[in-house]
Amino acid sequence: MSAFLVRRLHRALVTALAAFLIAASLGLATEVAAQPVAVNDGDADGVSDPFDNCPTVVNPDQADFDFDGIGDACEAVPAAGPEIVNVTDTTVQLAWMEPTGFADDDQNYYEICLYDAEDTQTSCVKTTTTGHTISDLTPSTSYSVTVLAIGPRITGFRSGLLPFTTEAATEITLTVRARGQHGVELMDVRVGALTFGPVVVTTGWLEYSYAVPSTTVPSDIRVGFTNDLYAPPIDHNLFVDYIELDGVRYESEDPSTYSTGTWAPGTGCDGGFKLSETLHCNGYFQYNAAAEGCVVPGGFATEPDLTCATSLLLPSRASLRLAPVRLPSSLI
Repeated sequence: MSAFLVRRLHRALVTALAAFLIAASLGLATEVAAQPVAVNDGDADGVSDPFDNCPTVVNPDQADFDFDGIGDACEAVPAAGPEIVNVTDTTVQLAWMEPTGFADDDQNYYEICLYDAEDTQTSCVKTTTTGHTISDLTPSTSYSVTVLAIGPRITGFRSGLLPFTTEAATEITLTVRARGQHGVELMDVRVGALTFGPVVVTTGWLEYSYAVPSTTVPSDIRVGFTNDLYAPPIDHNLFVDYIELDGVRYESEDPSTYSTGTWAPGTGCDGGFKLSETLHCNGYFQYNAAAEGCVVPGGFATEPDLTCATSLLLPSRASLRLAPVRLPSSLI
């Protein structure tokens, strides 16, 4: 290689090296200049207290799993647990141990959050006890739950998602004690979207039993009379003494029982709390209505505004009235 080429190559290498060193120097200076200088930084984690989501605990990453403005470093998992103690078709029961010193500050509390099968948070509740039961779940459904201990001086991290699946819906027993005036009266029993019957009731008191979902509440239940006939001396009437749901009895004449088929002076068979066990007209008894938050109109309109805590919509009286039944003479 000639001396001329050697000099040219040496000059090119020197120029490239100088350019590299200048670029590196500028980049380093930019990086150093970009670093913020924290002031009033009590925990010395590089984030000033006014902007620190956990100013008493070192957490330079400012992690906040649930985006509640409180850093994960200030949201502690309970000391032992949490663990799922029991799962039914509609509930899950949780329990955990109290972190050391947790009770020393009345600002401390636990947060329990429920997630659906897609890990989307659906609800959160707060408590100061070391256990909690979540109710009103859907049977045979997958969920997850988290439990946190939260307080200004608590350190630790959120618990992971604890998955569980509710059990299949179980059944309880509904019993209806009823009889008819002539032994030809038709009775049906409606429990939410379920309908049992109609059945012909006898003139003697009998108990009619049905298996219903364990989630059933009394205001879900309607005992209906569907073949009223008044042609003296014939007068069809249905008598319902009581219903019994999972061993708890509800009387038809109780002040909380709503009737759409009981005749009374001045109101006829319009809906109301009639304090009676008799359905004189096509209609039904609905139990524990007042006690469970039903709002009942003064009269019974074509489209009633009677709604219940269970969001049960009751049909109009007209929808329960059937066409007249022509009875064989042997049954009259």
